[in-house]
Amino acid sequence: MSTDLPRDDSTFIDSNDALLAVADDWRDVDIVGIDTEFVRTRTFFAKLGLIQLRHGEQSILIDPVALTDLEPLRHLLHDSGALVVLHAAAEDLEVLHHRFGIFPTRLADTQIAAAFAGFGFQVGYQRLVQELFGVTLPKGQTRTDWMQRPLSHAQLRYAALDVKFLIDLWGALRERLESRGYVSWALEEAAKLSDVDRFLPRLEDAYLRIKGRGKLNRRQLGALQIFAAWRENEARERDVPRSFVVDDPTLLTLARFAPTDRKALYRIETLKPGDRKRYGEALLERSAHARRLSVDELPNKPAQPPAPDRDLVRALRALVDEKARDLDLPPELLATRRAITAVAQRVIAGNDDPCPSELDGWRREIIAQPLADRARDILGAS
Repeated sequence: MSTDLPRDDSTFIDSNDALLAVADDWRDVDIVGIDTEFVRTRTFFAKLGLIQLRHGEQSILIDPVALTDLEPLRHLLHDSGALVVLHAAAEDLEVLHHRFGIFPTRLADTQIAAAFAGFGFQVGYQRLVQELFGVTLPKGQTRTDWMQRPLSHAQLRYAALDVKFLIDLWGALRERLESRGYVSWALEEAAKLSDVDRFLPRLEDAYLRIKGRGKLNRRQLGALQIFAAWRENEARERDVPRSFVVDDPTLLTLARFAPTDRKALYRIETLKPGDRKRYGEALLERSAHARRLSVDELPNKPAQPPAPDRDLVRALRALVDEKARDLDLPPELLATRRAITAVAQRVIAGNDDPCPSELDGWRREIIAQPLADRARDILGAS
């Protein structure tokens, strides 16, 4: 049974002076709840439309569109050492990193904590608030335009509620985590989100995200690496989606044929006329660079791991389910199907370390090693 919504206790900040005034209250803050509202449609980087903070009994709504100096927020997020609490933090951290160039020094994610606390995998903020506090939150502004000004009262109300319960949620969830012995696991899992490679790969690694590269030979892979790095840099500098520069199928075609002149570019049908005109010289320069690569400079083709038998993968998934029941955790939190398959492949290949990076950390002893042992037993008996 839901209770009435609490009163609106938020403050809207849309000037540098007002932000400096409230920042005086943050000097001794040891925990703060944060949420963001942003828009990502035709840009590479998300546009930050609003930052919501919660500390003590007040929510602070900060307008990053109006403000020119957000340095007090950088201090709060990074230098103060405060525990920063978010819900489903992955995209918020990406947006904040783009604006400030840093990650919070200490981080907790209430969605991750909820999974360890027995509320299921990837539970939503509204459901958690409902289950723990009996409050039903509105959902009416989830697809609103957060870059429009002025923001409506309904938008600000929604934004304030989205951060209002974060600290209380963390407090309630932490009690459950302590009783289960999972606090360190939940914090370790949240800390993994502070990895810039998760959303902003190194330019030279951009080609690794392109599907279909496995069909290329080493010379073509070298060309793809050069073309993909160029596109990644172009997309970031122009702040447009990667596909707005050149799409993946066109990059693969460029890598296969490494055109030597504009006539060759015209034979690539998926390259739009406007793109030939705009990027023609740049593409031909990269193509020439790719042709000059020595054999030693070419990336190696990824080794095709041995395909595990379906029965083996099924048996390993059953072990994950069994461990998850014992620990009262969602199976998806312990090991994804991809991770399970990776363990099986490593065991079949005789890899000294059967643990893929996805299962490193707290999962290594809890599930990675048991999966490897089970796989060896099954393969040894067959």
